[in-house]
Amino acid sequence: LFKVPALTLLELTDNLLESVDLTALAQLEVIDLVSNSLRGTLDFSGQTMALREIRVQDNYLTNITGFANLPGLQLVRVDQNCIQEHLCAHNATNLGCINPIVDAKCGLSDLKPSAAASIDTRLAALAAAIFSLVAAGQV
Repeated sequence: LFKVPALTLLELTDNLLESVDLTALAQLEVIDLVSNSLRGTLDFSGQTMALREIRVQDNYLTNITGFANLPGLQLVRVDQNCIQEHLCAHNATNLGCINPIVDAKCGLSDLKPSAAASIDTRLAALAAAIFSLVAAGQV
């Protein structure tokens, strides 16, 4: 499977994958790894890819890095993971900072007290920013 360089869509939803190696898939445009057991950091550094969409909901990821190598990125879905920080998609023209929702499976007790206390504040700020974009006709 990973020796198919022209592959543009890879859907591996609902498996027990703990890691993936996408280095040989430079033409990949959509990756769907929802509901797996991915852990740690999903790293796109050191590879230039044609990715437009990354869907990794319902895993155990703590970070995603290497957005600078994904200039065509338009959608990133990371909800229901263990990501505790903002993800900034630098050089991705249609994305800014992604403020993920930390899933209960990670436990709020795992967060720094200041981060746990500010989740509601960050969600309110995100909702306000989205509302402003909609009101300005940018979405």
